[in-house]
Amino acid sequence: VYSDYNNEDHGLGYLIESNVYQEWPIDGNDVGDTWAFQFDAKRGNIGGSTTAQAFVRTLDPGAGFATTNNVVVDTTNLPTSWGPYSIMLNLSDPLLEGQILQFGFSTIAKDFESAGNFYDNNVATLSPLP
Repeated sequence: VYSDYNNEDHGLGYLIESNVYQEWPIDGNDVGDTWAFQFDAKRGNIGGSTTAQAFVRTLDPGAGFATTNNVVVDTTNLPTSWGPYSIMLNLSDPLLEGQILQFGFSTIAKDFESAGNFYDNNVATLSPLP
């Protein structure tokens, strides 16, 4: 995952955020469960003031797609060897029904700074709460 280097705003000093994610609508069957997002990651050529993260978030389409949950793992300073990571999000709030669940990765870079990280073996699972 890396920055949008074709975006001309890089050269103007603007922050460029790139997101790679999958999303699902949350229905009544999901409320009361937990999402687990597991992945392996290692450092790429990320540098300068670039930041990176993995995330699980929920968005409320009834409120202008406002973010209602945002659980992140900072992946800016990953080691150069592969390692396992995970994020959990409890969906026990009944107000989450009808919202959108996203899980994925993002980078924020500027001035064409290097922004690459490697992610593999991405697995998202939904499990009932104990």
